[in-house]
Amino acid sequence: MKVTFKKHAPITGLAGIGYSYPNVDIKINKKIIGEIIGPTWQTPDGKWGIMFCVMKKEPDNNPNWNWKNIMLKARLNNEQDARKFVEEYIDQISERYTFYYREDWWKEYFMGNVFVENNLSIEIHYFESNLHNLMVYITNKGKTYL
Repeated sequence: MKVTFKKHAPITGLAGIGYSYPNVDIKINKKIIGEIIGPTWQTPDGKWGIMFCVMKKEPDNNPNWNWKNIMLKARLNNEQDARKFVEEYIDQISERYTFYYREDWWKEYFMGNVFVENNLSIEIHYFESNLHNLMVYITNKGKTYL
């Protein structure tokens, strides 16, 4: 199975001090199935982790989603080692789990949903396959904002 990677933009400003390594998306067929997570100021061992989005095999205490995130036990010294680890073990991981394509949860949860609380309603529409193409309508006391 062929995987590709896409590095996130680095976090800038004061927040970038504690998060100096950008995460890296793990993709199959141009769809995100997981992330390589860089060490932060909160990472006690200073190593890189690997997370995948997978389908749940059995229902759990969160009935809203049919998928979950899993963290691998592997802890690696740098981003390149993590990439090599994913490339080496992706076939074994895919035999054990069914990957969930992360973009899809936006469509499942938000597409056309309207959330109403205290006369404030929020309607969210999703366009195409890009997370940046979200349209949000906020209505407060009869007036709608885009």
